[in-house]
Amino acid sequence: MPWTGPQSKQLVEALIHAFPHRADLAQMVRFGMELRLEGEIKGENIRELAFSLFDWADARDRVPDLLRAALEANPDNGSLRTLATEHQISLDPSHPPGPAAAPGTGTRIFLAYQHDTQPDQEVARTVAGALAAVGPVFVDEARAGGISGAQDVDTALHQAAVVLVFLSEQAVQNQMLLEVIEQVGKTARAGQGPVIWPVRLAYAAPFPYPLNTYLDIQSGAMWRDAGDTDRLIGDLRQAIQTGQLPPQPELSPPALPLPPPPLPFAQPRSLARPGGAVQPLERPDGTMRPQSAFYIERAADAGADRTIRMPGGVTLTIKGPRQMGKSSLLIRTMRTAQDLGKRTVFLDFQQFSRADLADARTFLQQFCALISERLDLDDQVTAFWTRRGTDIRRCSRYLEE
Repeated sequence: MPWTGPQSKQLVEALIHAFPHRADLAQMVRFGMELRLEGEIKGENIRELAFSLFDWADARDRVPDLLRAALEANPDNGSLRTLATEHQISLDPSHPPGPAAAPGTGTRIFLAYQHDTQPDQEVARTVAGALAAVGPVFVDEARAGGISGAQDVDTALHQAAVVLVFLSEQAVQNQMLLEVIEQVGKTARAGQGPVIWPVRLAYAAPFPYPLNTYLDIQSGAMWRDAGDTDRLIGDLRQAIQTGQLPPQPELSPPALPLPPPPLPFAQPRSLARPGGAVQPLERPDGTMRPQSAFYIERAADAGADRTIRMPGGVTLTIKGPRQMGKSSLLIRTMRTAQDLGKRTVFLDFQQFSRADLADARTFLQQFCALISERLDLDDQVTAFWTRRGTDIRRCSRYLEE
């Protein structure tokens, strides 16, 4: 299958996210393609190197070799796996994936789970590998990759026909999984978007709020222990082909009674504008727009406004319980900074894996690289880390310069 322009761009972006540093890319091509990066490929930053590498491989009909080498070096990268499936490329070139021509195959599948947690990670990856024969599988690895793949995740979620969310007792509290479920659940209520099936991992209790507003009304799949994996894979394959899950153990009512919905805090009312016009009500959940007429300013807002207007570098900490407006205040403060001519970057530390956070050097390098990416600046992390000084000093210099 020839590579179109958009597919070529997807592969270059996948290489950048899978191998964010020059050394990572050099090691991949050296071991996987027996090619020295310094000898054949030119580029000042990781983006130029990735494009030059693709261009080199395309000119020599070696793009399949490049994708295979990248997948061998980073087999859990969802973007690389999706491209390999679409182009019938496997790790072993002598055994390419079989064609997906049977009825019910070819369905795009999005899979999300809590990383660095067992049995979540092991079961999810096993299922992902088994379902690759049914259709392209995108595994949400952006949360564990260190460098943001939010754009790839949103695209894959938009294109998916089936979304599988693996939920254990720990995972039901995971904010990233909640965001995926809320995004899909809202479109499903409007009769649009993919179908979402929760996969319960030895978890039979009712889902807590707000998950129960999207998931308890649906029949999910159940995994009880390691001996249940084959049955789960078979049930999911059947569900993808027929559109309906077969009966699941321990999931039929009244084993999981639905909890009563939470009581509203107040009766919603319209807000009258000057002149008698009525302000339409906004959704009662999620982050509010900076210009929202329903936003209620508090004493902390004035303190945040004063702090962000101070010259030089300042530290502003916003703390509070869930659903108390922290994100809305953050967005309003960022808008104030932008109005003052300051450049802003929004970073979510849940995008860093436990391994990133456990090693100071890895975290600081990923931190600097992510800021460069968000500001559309050249990634010079590798060059800065050759300078003398501690990792913290190198990070400080990178941000200052």
